[in-house]
Amino acid sequence: MVEIDNILDSIRAVKNTVRTGWMLRGIPASIGETVAEHIFEASVIAYILSSELKRRNVDVNVYKVVTLAMFHDLPEAFIGDIVKHVKEVIPDTRRLEENIAREKLGNEVAELIREFNEMQTVEAKVARLAETLATYVQGARYLSNGFSYVVDIVENTLEEARKLTRLEPLSKISDVVEKIVLKAKRV
Repeated sequence: MVEIDNILDSIRAVKNTVRTGWMLRGIPASIGETVAEHIFEASVIAYILSSELKRRNVDVNVYKVVTLAMFHDLPEAFIGDIVKHVKEVIPDTRRLEENIAREKLGNEVAELIREFNEMQTVEAKVARLAETLATYVQGARYLSNGFSYVVDIVENTLEEARKLTRLEPLSKISDVVEKIVLKAKRV
């Protein structure tokens, strides 16, 4: 069962949690992207990407993709925003996210987090690509505003997005990804 009170508390928390990676690179908290803003942008991009895949005759559940994107960072309400390089070197941070989701948000949400983290389904791959592009787009905004210390995030997320588009069926929307990348550069 979904824990409604904890979900609502989580939403409030992520609306007030500035993403750590930006702050580590000098983005003032007053203009820092919150986890909730990131989730929103990732969810909208997830809708765009999955709808385009569906239009191109790929069997993808658009609703599931958007749902995965909407919930992918909600455990950060309880554990904070752990930066990517820390998640990569400390074992079981993904499992921590799943466990805290199960405990605080319910089994349904925990299963969404698990699916997103394992990236075995088409829907999870699209949601991960959307999440990566959302980070890239925000980084490009900061770069255009003179925050040059975010360049590593921008370059790394662009590389990751392009790597993801080499996976099937994501390769079918590599043109859409490049359109998003080009638009972000002009912002």
